[in-house]
Amino acid sequence: MDADLLHDQIPPTPVARLASLLDSLFRSQPITPDTKEWMVNALLHYLSHGGEYPLDRFLGLAPIEAGRSSLSTRLGLLKRNLHLTDALQQIGLNESVSRWGRCQRLARENSKFEGRTWKLYRHLKDPPASWPDWQQSLFLAHKTGVPVPQTEHGLYGILKQVDGVSFNAPGVRLLATLTRIKNS
Repeated sequence: MDADLLHDQIPPTPVARLASLLDSLFRSQPITPDTKEWMVNALLHYLSHGGEYPLDRFLGLAPIEAGRSSLSTRLGLLKRNLHLTDALQQIGLNESVSRWGRCQRLARENSKFEGRTWKLYRHLKDPPASWPDWQQSLFLAHKTGVPVPQTEHGLYGILKQVDGVSFNAPGVRLLATLTRIKNS
């Protein structure tokens, strides 16, 4: 799918725009037009309210009503999804395994992992180096403290959410590392 079309269908979230801003700053690249517009509009609204409310409210990064996620919750989801995306990529063994097939495999493995392995190893800061890459990524996803989807449908939903989002951009990686791990 063309990146412009994806952007038109699913506008970037405030967290994605913040990651884009950080990415542009780290790479000394121009800020994307939509990120610039988002930032300018937020600053203008903030100033027009005389600084009465925190800036993160106008940036869309603060919960302003019951049921909305805080920035730390959204960053935790981002971090979990980063690790799950890695695990889904790694569990395929080769490129011929479909995305759905990867989700089915990881859902089965996650069920076993939560039933035995996680209970024994959750106290560790890092996963054992001897584990397969996909299992290390699954461990790190659980370490975020954000629940991991139990079904292939839930995992596939994560893949659909991340389509068109570059998790390799430095800004996204930095945002993901800003969250505290609850289980440490």
